[in-house]
Amino acid sequence: MAEVARAVAGEGGSRHPPDPHSLKHSHNCASASLRAGVSNMKGYKKSNQDRCTAFSYLEGDPALAFMAVYDGHGGTGVANYLKDHLHEFILAQPEYREGDVPEAVLKAFLAVDAELRSYGNATELTGSTATCLLIKHGEVVVANLGDSRAVASVQGAARVLTQDHNTSNPRERERVTAMGGVIKDNRVGGVLIPTRSFGDFLLKAELNKPPWKQVISPVPQIEQYKLQPGWEFILLATDGVWDAMSSGDAVTFVKSKLEQRRPKEGRLLLSLVCEELLDTCCARTVDKFGRNSCDNMTVILVLPEHGDRSETGSSVLSSIVSSR
Repeated sequence: MAEVARAVAGEGGSRHPPDPHSLKHSHNCASASLRAGVSNMKGYKKSNQDRCTAFSYLEGDPALAFMAVYDGHGGTGVANYLKDHLHEFILAQPEYREGDVPEAVLKAFLAVDAELRSYGNATELTGSTATCLLIKHGEVVVANLGDSRAVASVQGAARVLTQDHNTSNPRERERVTAMGGVIKDNRVGGVLIPTRSFGDFLLKAELNKPPWKQVISPVPQIEQYKLQPGWEFILLATDGVWDAMSSGDAVTFVKSKLEQRRPKEGRLLLSLVCEELLDTCCARTVDKFGRNSCDNMTVILVLPEHGDRSETGSSVLSSIVSSR
């Protein structure tokens, strides 16, 4: 599988700027019902704590496509664990086999967080957000924990599929304070901007309380949609993208690039569109806030249209960028 991912990543020629902070890992994958492109960039941060996973179909369920972005903080341990295992936890739930995907996702999120707690000190100050997209038989399930975001282009307009769980969200601020938390300098406990995450167990310290009553909650927002013909594409991206570009601007940007690049022959590498989006977001952030403000950024672009698996040869990809 790793060999396939490398072959796809090199296809079409990678067009990276010479600036090492702009180097990316970018991949493409497809199934009979969708195509996806992924790009991940460290930006000007010291290390890259973003992780992502994209499966155009899973070995455990060939009818399921699973895409996710994970924005780690305080280290990469939790994000790495999610990248490797969250989809496995979802498939392992009895509710998944019974066809109740949203309930399976909820139980998997809580089970993963409980597993991470068992790691002790390693996850006390380390955590990660998660935004996941599951597509099966025309049904779309989106699960969000934290301040990454999923946005769809529906008949040319942006449709935000998730809520940002951070201290800028009034409802989340109210929830945090109601659970006994303190927001200082726009951060929970003076530490975290996200108000929901995996890990971060120093802020989930009241063991006598259920998960949904913790200051930092592991309970995701889960939404279910029907994939209609008007759904042109779906974007998943970590907060570095949304800090630089609104949901509407991102949809307009991607739509214009798809129209410009649509080839007369062959196929479009969606990862190239993702790379251009990341470069634009980083440039905007640097122009506005300075060089060191450009965060780690990851974006997945999904086109729910007919694809040819033989062209990509890829059922899976798992993307990670080194912290060089």
